[in-house]
Amino acid sequence: MANKGQDETQTVVVRSKSNIKNNRTIGIKNNDVKAINIKVYPNPASDLLNVEVFMKNGEEADIVVENILGQDVYAAKTTEQKTTINTSSFNRGVYFVKVKTAKGTSVEKVVVE
Repeated sequence: MANKGQDETQTVVVRSKSNIKNNRTIGIKNNDVKAINIKVYPNPASDLLNVEVFMKNGEEADIVVENILGQDVYAAKTTEQKTTINTSSFNRGVYFVKVKTAKGTSVEKVVVE
Protein backbone atom coordinates (compact mmCIF):
# COMPACT_ATOMS: atom_id res chain seq x y z
CA MET A 1 0.00 0.00 0.00
CA ALA A 2 2.94 2.34 0.36
CA ASN A 3 3.38 2.60 -3.44
CA LYS A 4 -0.25 3.28 -4.17
CA GLY A 5 -0.69 5.67 -7.13
CA GLN A 6 2.97 5.64 -8.21
CA ASP A 7 2.59 2.82 -10.75
CA GLU A 8 -0.31 4.40 -12.62
CA THR A 9 0.14 5.14 -16.33
CA GLN A 10 -0.43 8.70 -17.47
CA THR A 11 -1.81 9.41 -20.92
CA VAL A 12 -1.83 12.52 -23.07
CA VAL A 13 -4.66 13.31 -25.42
CA VAL A 14 -3.43 14.64 -28.77
CA ARG A 15 -5.95 16.51 -30.84
CA SER A 16 -4.60 16.50 -34.36
CA LYS A 17 -5.97 18.98 -36.87
CA SER A 18 -4.91 17.12 -39.99
CA ASN A 19 -7.68 18.59 -42.13
CA ILE A 20 -6.36 22.15 -41.74
CA LYS A 21 -4.33 23.30 -44.73
CA ASN A 22 -0.76 24.37 -43.99
CA ASN A 23 -0.35 27.74 -45.69
CA ARG A 24 3.26 28.35 -44.72
CA THR A 25 5.60 29.26 -47.55
CA ILE A 26 8.77 27.26 -47.97
CA GLY A 27 11.32 28.55 -50.49
CA ILE A 28 11.01 31.14 -53.19
CA LYS A 29 8.86 30.78 -56.26
CA ASN A 30 11.09 30.76 -59.32
CA ASN A 31 9.49 32.17 -62.44
CA ASP A 32 11.50 31.22 -65.48
CA VAL A 33 10.00 34.13 -67.41
CA LYS A 34 12.59 36.90 -67.59
CA ALA A 35 11.78 40.55 -67.99
CA ILE A 36 14.49 40.92 -70.63
CA ASN A 37 16.49 38.38 -72.58
CA ILE A 38 20.22 38.30 -71.80
CA LYS A 39 23.04 35.87 -72.46
CA VAL A 40 26.15 35.68 -70.22
CA TYR A 41 29.10 33.57 -71.37
CA PRO A 42 31.50 31.84 -70.89
CA ASN A 43 30.47 30.37 -67.58
CA PRO A 44 32.77 29.76 -65.77
CA ALA A 45 34.78 32.79 -66.86
CA SER A 46 38.47 33.41 -66.38
CA ASP A 47 39.64 36.62 -68.09
CA LEU A 48 36.69 37.90 -70.11
CA LEU A 49 32.94 37.77 -69.67
CA ASN A 50 30.50 38.55 -72.48
CA VAL A 51 27.07 39.97 -71.75
CA GLU A 52 24.57 40.11 -74.60
CA VAL A 53 21.41 42.12 -74.11
CA PHE A 54 18.69 41.57 -76.68
CA MET A 55 17.11 45.02 -76.96
CA LYS A 56 16.03 47.48 -79.62
CA ASN A 57 18.58 49.83 -81.17
CA GLY A 58 19.00 52.98 -79.11
CA GLU A 59 17.77 51.41 -75.87
CA GLU A 60 20.03 51.83 -72.86
CA ALA A 61 20.97 49.06 -70.42
CA ASP A 62 22.63 49.22 -67.01
CA ILE A 63 24.99 46.31 -66.38
CA VAL A 64 26.13 45.64 -62.81
CA VAL A 65 28.28 42.75 -61.60
CA GLU A 66 27.98 42.02 -57.88
CA ASN A 67 30.01 39.65 -55.75
CA ILE A 68 28.37 37.20 -53.35
CA LEU A 69 28.34 39.89 -50.62
CA GLY A 70 26.27 42.24 -52.82
CA GLN A 71 29.17 44.62 -53.50
CA ASP A 72 29.36 46.12 -56.99
CA VAL A 73 32.60 45.13 -58.71
CA TYR A 74 31.62 46.45 -62.16
CA ALA A 75 29.00 48.90 -63.41
CA ALA A 76 28.37 50.40 -66.85
CA LYS A 77 25.68 51.89 -69.05
CA THR A 78 25.54 50.74 -72.64
CA THR A 79 23.48 50.92 -75.81
CA GLU A 80 25.45 48.07 -77.40
CA GLN A 81 24.02 44.57 -77.83
CA LYS A 82 27.25 42.94 -76.59
CA THR A 83 29.52 44.07 -73.76
CA THR A 84 32.82 42.41 -72.84
CA ILE A 85 33.94 42.69 -69.21
CA ASN A 86 37.53 42.09 -68.11
CA THR A 87 37.30 39.74 -65.12
CA SER A 88 41.02 39.12 -64.63
CA SER A 89 41.07 41.43 -61.59
CA PHE A 90 38.03 39.75 -59.97
CA ASN A 91 38.59 37.32 -57.11
CA ARG A 92 37.63 33.73 -57.79
CA GLY A 93 34.03 33.01 -56.84
CA VAL A 94 30.37 33.47 -57.65
CA TYR A 95 29.06 36.72 -59.12
CA PHE A 96 25.68 38.00 -60.24
CA VAL A 97 25.30 39.91 -63.51
CA LYS A 98 22.29 42.25 -63.31
CA VAL A 99 21.03 43.89 -66.47
CA LYS A 100 18.37 46.58 -66.20
CA THR A 101 16.50 48.19 -69.11
CA ALA A 102 13.25 50.10 -69.42
CA LYS A 103 11.49 46.72 -69.82
CA GLY A 104 12.78 45.29 -66.52
CA THR A 105 15.69 43.52 -64.87
CA SER A 106 17.32 40.12 -65.40
CA VAL A 107 19.97 38.43 -63.28
CA GLU A 108 22.40 35.65 -64.23
CA LYS A 109 24.82 33.84 -61.94
CA VAL A 110 28.38 33.38 -63.18
CA VAL A 111 31.49 31.75 -61.71
CA VAL A 112 34.88 33.43 -62.11
CA GLU A 113 37.87 31.10 -61.90
